[in-house]
Amino acid sequence: MKECRELKSPLVYRADPLFASEFGALAVQFYSLRRCFAHYLHMAYGNWRDYLRVRDEVSLKKYLYVFRPLLACRWIERQLGQVPMLFAQLVESVLDEADVRAALAELVARKQAGDEMAVAPPVEALRRFIEAERPRLEALNEPDDAAGEVEELNGFFRRYALAA
Repeated sequence: MKECRELKSPLVYRADPLFASEFGALAVQFYSLRRCFAHYLHMAYGNWRDYLRVRDEVSLKKYLYVFRPLLACRWIERQLGQVPMLFAQLVESVLDEADVRAALAELVARKQAGDEMAVAPPVEALRRFIEAERPRLEALNEPDDAAGEVEELNGFFRRYALAA
């Protein structure tokens, strides 16, 4: 399965229609489930290792830095297409564990209330999920796919980034 929609960020600060058109075409050609899966898994591992593993107190915000990529891997594993930008959509679509959902909902509510820098003892439901899900995902074979040749991307980069 190879799918890619154009950039789907809910925030657009500046739009260049020609850039968006060219980039969108390249995104379709180069979108790689295998590379996305590997990237998200590496991101989850790095954030877990750096911020959550073997700590008496953790930054609650850092859980979100681990959960988004783990849930993105689940999304790819379930062959649901391009990973959505919105965290809530990931949770709703691929997180079946009710206790983990409840703990994440509490974290998101705290973050939205401005309490995102809070430090606390590890949240047991979240810790258990990460300790089980990360190795499970690592044991999976990455999706098999192929992307285009990088010279076309290099040309695009030179036209836009180096010309600025």
